[in-house]
Amino acid sequence: LRSIGYIVIGVNEYFTSKKCPVCEDWVGQVDLRRHYCQNCKTRIHRDVMAGHNIANIVRSHLIHQQQLLYLQPKDSQGNYSLMQTATSSSTGRSSHSDRGEQ
Repeated sequence: LRSIGYIVIGVNEYFTSKKCPVCEDWVGQVDLRRHYCQNCKTRIHRDVMAGHNIANIVRSHLIHQQQLLYLQPKDSQGNYSLMQTATSSSTGRSSHSDRGEQ
């Protein structure tokens, strides 16, 4: 097997067709394939919305090496179940913020 220079990122599609990629709020289903965001007034096909969110996930992984918080599930205590707090041995600090960015 030989590398051809592509970066491959596995994407957890959790919430990608339920959260608005513009304002990160929950969206309502208008009909079978269309969604409407009450917060930012965006109408969008659910597959297009999922595509935008997946692109946001990949961008976040490439830049920050973690999933965006608005697309992560929370456990019963309200913690992000996919969040892996990266602790640097030299600084002793966590490397994440509210939006999954450093």
